[in-house]
Amino acid sequence: MKKEYIAAEKLDLFLGSNKPHIDDSIKKISKMIGLVRIEQEKALKVILFNLWFNKKTRVRTPMKHKVIGCVRYNPVGIGAKGLKSAVTQLKEHKLIDVKSGYYKLGEENDSETTTVLATEKLTKLLIDDNWVDAEIRWVSTPEVVRLRKDNKDKTLVDYVDGNFSNWLRGELTKYNELLAGTEIYILSKREESVAYEAYDLNLSRVFIDHNIVNPKGDSQFAYGGRMYASWCDLSSEMRQRLEINGNKTVEIDYEGGHVRAIYMELTGKPYISESGDTDPYGNLTIDGVDIPRFIVKKMATIMQFTDSIKDTVGAVNNAYNPRKIKFGVKSDTRPKKDKDKAAEYNSIVKQTPLKLIIRAYLQRHKVIKDYYLGGKRIGHFIQFIESNMVFEVVVELTKRGIPVLTIYDSFIVEHKYEDLVKDLMNSTPHRDRIYM
Repeated sequence: MKKEYIAAEKLDLFLGSNKPHIDDSIKKISKMIGLVRIEQEKALKVILFNLWFNKKTRVRTPMKHKVIGCVRYNPVGIGAKGLKSAVTQLKEHKLIDVKSGYYKLGEENDSETTTVLATEKLTKLLIDDNWVDAEIRWVSTPEVVRLRKDNKDKTLVDYVDGNFSNWLRGELTKYNELLAGTEIYILSKREESVAYEAYDLNLSRVFIDHNIVNPKGDSQFAYGGRMYASWCDLSSEMRQRLEINGNKTVEIDYEGGHVRAIYMELTGKPYISESGDTDPYGNLTIDGVDIPRFIVKKMATIMQFTDSIKDTVGAVNNAYNPRKIKFGVKSDTRPKKDKDKAAEYNSIVKQTPLKLIIRAYLQRHKVIKDYYLGGKRIGHFIQFIESNMVFEVVVELTKRGIPVLTIYDSFIVEHKYEDLVKDLMNSTPHRDRIYM
């Protein structure tokens, strides 16, 4: 079925088959397209498995000359050169359609990975060789506890397992096993049919390596740790059409998730103002000017990663008035609601400079102010405690056999579990499992 939200699938290095006739088919194709080296045939095998598994969906095949990953993430042991050779020869023999990637030097985030799509010629070849879906499967379990460098390429790095990573892998495995027996659909806009059926139900947690070692625990895993899966890319509109096991769902999120996580870390209690307000972003007034909640939330989110008030002002300004749009490099194609928010933001900061809003917010949250304006490392630590807060609820639901999908600080469950999830969000204790 057509996927509405994914342009291309990531290359899965864990797919394979133990059927002799499929091995023979791969060797035949390898010889036909002129591959001569073992590493080239390994790469061909990975490409073919991915193209068959994903059918009419494009697959990302990174062509940059870099290490693809250690054995933990790359059990087949393919390399960039072998992958490039296999793609080149498959294209030359008209077995794949290639959309070449690019990287524009100096232009932030202006890059695209090469993607490939099986042609009818290749599909017919595989069908003639008796390829069937049931014989293509994960030949080893994908690593669900991942550690990456803090760089643009997000390079995965190896690590030595400890108590925390072993515990976490065990809990993620239980969760993924529960999802393997769960039906997840997105209905069409008129809810007349199924528009998309999720099959890649494998959740992982990705941590960021800041090269800090603490003998008390697995401190390599004290940064990041957000949960990633295929459904994390769904738009809010699509999430409203999600069904789990044939039942309609509801999405519940923490009010001010990262703020709650910091308060829980420091005080063991969520944020509550003197007046009893629990919204950390709302009801902020400066000299008679009411500051819209969306501005405060955006500013607080950015402040997790910036080093100064000046940097925060620049980043928030760019968020609402992107430089490329402001200086005419690209046209403003943002949705109307985003343009309206930008206009309201510009109106507010003319009356009340953003630096004053920042100081007022930090004064309101002076208990946790040291967690802001501390740069990326502090921001990644906040992500870690927030992700742990969410994951503790996931663990409790998994124990009860209740499937849940998480997107950052929100939970998507069947309607009948809404009250239970809200109760667990408020009652599940905060734990420092990294120091188990």
